[in-house]
Amino acid sequence: MATIDKILVIKAPPEKIFNFVIKSSNLTKLWSSLLEITNEKLLPNGGYCANYKYKMAGTTFKGKSECIEVMPYKWFSVKIDRRGRLYHDMGRFSRGIIFKLK
Repeated sequence: MATIDKILVIKAPPEKIFNFVIKSSNLTKLWSSLLEITNEKLLPNGGYCANYKYKMAGTTFKGKSECIEVMPYKWFSVKIDRRGRLYHDMGRFSRGIIFKLK
């Protein structure tokens, strides 16, 4: 299975980065192809679930994301449910400066 890795260097405390990227509605600021986040809800595990609208290669997709695992200020895992088949690890943090998408 193909993966895409991207590393961003962010000079901020891990707590600030984590609290920003775990909230679904903030992701539209990071990904231009993520068009809209709606029905965002805080989950008991500290993550969020939300509906999204995403555009890729001229096609618009709608789906639901749900944070299924959270290790506060370290990492979280999000299930992207477009027909229930795609799972995505969102990020891992190291000393507050590296955010890795996979």
